[in-house]
Amino acid sequence: MDIFIATSLIVMVVYLYLGFYVFSVLKDSKLSNKYLYFCVGLSVNSLAYVFMNFADSKDDAWTWYKISLYSTALTASILTDFYLELSERQNLLSKWWIYPVIYFPALIFAYVALDPGTNYFQYFVKANYSWSFLYAFKVN
Repeated sequence: MDIFIATSLIVMVVYLYLGFYVFSVLKDSKLSNKYLYFCVGLSVNSLAYVFMNFADSKDDAWTWYKISLYSTALTASILTDFYLELSERQNLLSKWWIYPVIYFPALIFAYVALDPGTNYFQYFVKANYSWSFLYAFKVN
């Protein structure tokens, strides 16, 4: 087994362990829920990269890249939500519009990155240890 794949699997297990441990200790806390979501997102990202490195074809690598992309896009939003909860900004978190402001940009980013009609395209190249993705911008 490749050292990079083994490391990603170990990191994935550590993320899941930490997330579920904190959740089991502080079950009633909103902060532990958001930390669990963050850890699950990071572990999905690690697992997707493991399978992306094992992929035999470009299409398989693209599928696993799409799975990791949603996880990557939502990680920043979940972390922002976690930090707002950690800093006890209850006056800000009680407003109805804050959650769409936090999470909507991540969904837009994932949609634009996966939309084939955007002004760039992605191409996968098999490198020594894994698949690498290249971005090429279209010039009109």
